[in-house]
Amino acid sequence: MRRFRPLKKCPAKTQKRHPQPETADAKRGENAYSPQGVRSYSAVSCAMCAARLPGIGLPIKMFIDGSLGARTALLRGPYAADPNAVGIKTLPDDVFDEIVRVTDAHNCTVVTHCIGDGAVENCLASYERVIGNGPNRNRHGIIHCQITDADQLARIRDLDVMAMVQP
Repeated sequence: MRRFRPLKKCPAKTQKRHPQPETADAKRGENAYSPQGVRSYSAVSCAMCAARLPGIGLPIKMFIDGSLGARTALLRGPYAADPNAVGIKTLPDDVFDEIVRVTDAHNCTVVTHCIGDGAVENCLASYERVIGNGPNRNRHGIIHCQITDADQLARIRDLDVMAMVQP
């Protein structure tokens, strides 16, 4: 298997050196160019760099919560098997809003990992604040979209948010 070579310089030229997040992905060298030449970004700082590239239209994947198995998917209520657990929220609303705003302003797409209904709610609220009553011209979306209710599905439809659901 070919290993990726991490980027040495910030592609947006906003910093001397491209930020290397302390994540498992970065340690494996996945925060780099793929063999096909496609850039991937796995950290918030990298997403902000990508959003500063004018006219490129790079998609940015964000994470609001974790997984159901680890009980880190953000729910609006407690887990049935653990009434003390509601999941985790990976980013404060104001930080996520700013990332979405900057990315949208640079004609890039934000796709957000949301498993729990609490994460879906936070993501939709942010998209509503950024998109407002206008069209979702950059096709922002939600990946997984695993736990929802009828009202959330209606908001997804009304905002024209892409739901990338895994069967």
